[in-house]
Amino acid sequence: MKKSKLIALLNAVEGDPEIKLWNGLVRDWVDIDAKVIPMDLVRMTKSYFLESCRMEECIDRRDWDYQIPSDEVAEIKKNYTKTNRWEDNPYVTQEDIDSKRYAVKTVHVIQAKHKGECHIDRMGEIEY
Repeated sequence: MKKSKLIALLNAVEGDPEIKLWNGLVRDWVDIDAKVIPMDLVRMTKSYFLESCRMEECIDRRDWDYQIPSDEVAEIKKNYTKTNRWEDNPYVTQEDIDSKRYAVKTVHVIQAKHKGECHIDRMGEIEY
């Protein structure tokens, strides 16, 4: 969400009520921390993703000269944004970004305050 859309959304709220974050995983609310923190998100570039797909095929076929047919390339390009989403990936280095293997974009995140609660379900324990 863009900052302008968030401001418009908050301005549409009548009066000056408290605003909370909803944690749907534990079905509870949390307070908003007073910080907005910049964060870099990354994803593979389309050209690097295509080359990675080609290299996987080369390994599977044991044929290092293999080239992906153009109709398959078109399909891979079409599905690129579905399979390569922006993510926080601490293993992507500045060298990866400089060499155009990964694209980077900076977003700002609103963090939740730690509430000191614990939720337990069949998947285990979640502290929030």
